[in-house]
Amino acid sequence: MRQAKAQSQPVDEWNIIWQVDPNDLLSCIERDWFYEISSLVPMQSAHVDYDNRPLLQLSLPNSIVCASCPNQVSSSDLIGYLKRLSKPRVLYHMSDEAVKVGAELYEHCELAIRNGSANFDMVGDRKFMQIPLGYVTGLRNASGVFPKSSFRRYSFAFLGTMKNDREKEMLPALLMIPGRNLVRKTRSFTAAIKYFGKVTAAIYSNAVFVPNPQGNWNPECNRLYDALEWGCIPLIKRYFDFEYQENYHDRLLGDHPIPTFDDWKAAANFARNLLLDPTALDVLQAKISVWWVDYKSNLQKRLAEKIATLIT
Repeated sequence: MRQAKAQSQPVDEWNIIWQVDPNDLLSCIERDWFYEISSLVPMQSAHVDYDNRPLLQLSLPNSIVCASCPNQVSSSDLIGYLKRLSKPRVLYHMSDEAVKVGAELYEHCELAIRNGSANFDMVGDRKFMQIPLGYVTGLRNASGVFPKSSFRRYSFAFLGTMKNDREKEMLPALLMIPGRNLVRKTRSFTAAIKYFGKVTAAIYSNAVFVPNPQGNWNPECNRLYDALEWGCIPLIKRYFDFEYQENYHDRLLGDHPIPTFDDWKAAANFARNLLLDPTALDVLQAKISVWWVDYKSNLQKRLAEKIATLIT
């Protein structure tokens, strides 16, 4: 009798089922972010149901399914898999940059946690939770310790590919900021992932400002959260090419202290002036850092509360 009780799963614990390889950065860069924001959710076990592709075979009670859709699995195949799982089912949805997937998938689970381009049309739905992209795996600052801005070596650092407005607008403006800078150009995302970890963390922990241009078309990029983890002051540019882009970060993050500008010249002027006042520089860094820690803490609590309501 005691043995049977010890082997049974408590009804409020959850099983993680990865339909990606969580340890392969080409397959998944969201692993560390997922585990941090879900750290208040009671977990029973974690499993990888993936072998070069999502297998969609493992079925466990109280499942949180982590899937990349439509990048690695089609919406229809993922729907079929979710329907085979017992309720309650939670989907951690990754990698839908173009916002091609939404309500037609989410109706087949009790909660959808969207980690990707924001689906603002679904915000407010009780079965839906939008979260930021978050930092890439390997760039979490678990200690929360970093140097003050006024002690840092580089006035700014930019690490990434040259596309959209980055080469012709962003860099020429930022290069007018006095002091040393570090620009690491990579040819592709695949080329960049070899740097994820201590090398990039060391650069960010020595950079005062980090510019945050749009990705392929979405204003949000993992770079913003990588920079926040290491105490940088991000510089956000507003984009207005599509209605979806307008006030993106304000709608996603709410009332935030991250400096935001209409163009890169204004961002560079702001950075240049702030560098002249080390005290004000450190005050802004501290304000952003406290906001980010509080934001993550509140996100953890909201997610845990939502998931707790699914257990009957």
